[in-house]
Amino acid sequence: MRAAKSNDIWRALFNRKDRKLLELSVQYSDVTELGSGALSFSHPINLICGENGVGKSAAIWTLVKGMGLDGNLDGSHKLSRPKAESGTIAQASIKIKSYQTVPPTEQTCTFKDLVDGGGPPAVLVDPGLQVPHLLTTLRRDANLHDLLEGVKPISIVDSELEQVRELADKDYQSIHIYEIDEYAELPVFPYFVVSYGGSEYDSLKMGLGEFSLLYMYWRLRNLPQETLILLEEPESFAAPRSQRALIDFLASIANDKGHFCIISSHSGVIAERIPNEAIQLCARNGQQVTFTPNPAPNLLVDRIAFYLRRRFASLVEDQAAKSFCRALTEYLDPRVAADLDIFVAGSNGEISTALKTIQPDSGERLLLVGVYDGDQKNSIPGDLKWPAICLPGGTNPDQIFRELVQRNATTQIAHALGFTDAQIVNALSGLEGTDNHDWTNRLCQSLDISIAQFFRKLVPLWISTNEELAQEFQRELRRSLKLG
Repeated sequence: MRAAKSNDIWRALFNRKDRKLLELSVQYSDVTELGSGALSFSHPINLICGENGVGKSAAIWTLVKGMGLDGNLDGSHKLSRPKAESGTIAQASIKIKSYQTVPPTEQTCTFKDLVDGGGPPAVLVDPGLQVPHLLTTLRRDANLHDLLEGVKPISIVDSELEQVRELADKDYQSIHIYEIDEYAELPVFPYFVVSYGGSEYDSLKMGLGEFSLLYMYWRLRNLPQETLILLEEPESFAAPRSQRALIDFLASIANDKGHFCIISSHSGVIAERIPNEAIQLCARNGQQVTFTPNPAPNLLVDRIAFYLRRRFASLVEDQAAKSFCRALTEYLDPRVAADLDIFVAGSNGEISTALKTIQPDSGERLLLVGVYDGDQKNSIPGDLKWPAICLPGGTNPDQIFRELVQRNATTQIAHALGFTDAQIVNALSGLEGTDNHDWTNRLCQSLDISIAQFFRKLVPLWISTNEELAQEFQRELRRSLKLG
């Protein structure tokens, strides 16, 4: 998943106004590994983090028992669950919002009451426990292939296939999933057959890491709308790159389906994607266990190797400059784009004023750069406190892309923007006498697309004949942001 797209998904998920599942809480006393206290979660994705042995798994199991899920888990969860077995755990209460009334109403009740009344489904996904058990069960079964006969496989294709490739960091040519009903003590069991690198192999020949990622993908993709997901240490067996892809995938399906997720993890890669207000840091001092909401980033750095991201900001003249800068960076360097905020200053003079008056502070992580239009290359003041560069092209973005449209065939522009030739001709009709800025605005209005969409879709076409200019801009931007 492209970095810019995944950031958009996270923003959309945490800004949703139509969430049905709002909060899950449970009280407990004298619980093994935890003692007494309460847990409460109120974000679409919540994280319990901390080192090994502090009580993260006990917290998840306390939620499992409070929700009454422990009585109907599949066999892989009945192997060994010593934590949180003693003490008293109150029934979990859940707050939901109903949109069937005007105005919408909120209700708080026990999770059991909701389930009995047809409330939200819930699931515990624990790859560290499930995956070894599932693979061992498979490998011991001499009659496994007999079970596959008559089962029609599900083929993963198109965007889904691309998603799994990124998740497992393998360029699969094909993926087929056999869903076997009532296998051993399991209600439904997935069996994978994949082709990769010119060969085909199945679950029996997979390592724990690959099987774990495919299993979690299968498990999460099949959940019904508005499921309450308890996810225990998803980083088990997964490399950091795959952890990042997995948590982004979880955010995507949670946004699409309205899920409510609680994760336990000691991975800094996973914690880095989750807003701090949705994180609870679990700590232990002897027998005392505490949960600290919204922990300071430096605590996470120390405790779970949290990657403290830099904060990059750039100042541009107008919306066209912002869209051009954003589209270029997303296309050429998505990792930088994920960390870069772009602000419209209003004019070249206001960019200069800001770069002169904002005081750099070595104690802050913010790095600021001014990005002037290309026609300002010889006019940048020399007394700025922050670095400054110019957009490529030698003039302003409106003129650059007006000339791009005029220079290329209508069919080529129509294909890039996703319109017919006739729609482009009609949109361009009557724009000859307008200035460059008005030309961009009126064209976008006529096509009913945003300025950001206009630049994002045409930037690849512009780069195709201006690659060196584009690459030089990105090199200058990286140097200004101290990225080498």
